[in-house]
Amino acid sequence: MDPQQANQPPQYIEKSYPVTPVNQPPDSNAQMQMHQKHANRKHFDAANAERKRQIEHDTEELVRLARELNVAIERGNGPAPSEPALASQLIHKAEAIERLAHGVEEKMKLTVSGD
Repeated sequence: MDPQQANQPPQYIEKSYPVTPVNQPPDSNAQMQMHQKHANRKHFDAANAERKRQIEHDTEELVRLARELNVAIERGNGPAPSEPALASQLIHKAEAIERLAHGVEEKMKLTVSGD
């Protein structure tokens, strides 16, 4: 090697690699679709978390109402025909329990998938 070549920095040869589907960056449409899919997934996860919170709250309320109804029935040994107000209260409480249980069932069916 002559002294002039020794003082010069090494020459780098830039290699170009062919672009294949494997190493090709996604185009803007694909990126937009990926961002939209990610945003939808976050939305579905948030909706499912809120639905789960509502189910837990409604289930606690359902248990509370069922216990109250059970205590009222045991205390009165069942509604007597002479106590229409108590019978009406028990019926209303039982109907509220039924509506709440149906609502919990429907919310459980509605759990959303992000796929």
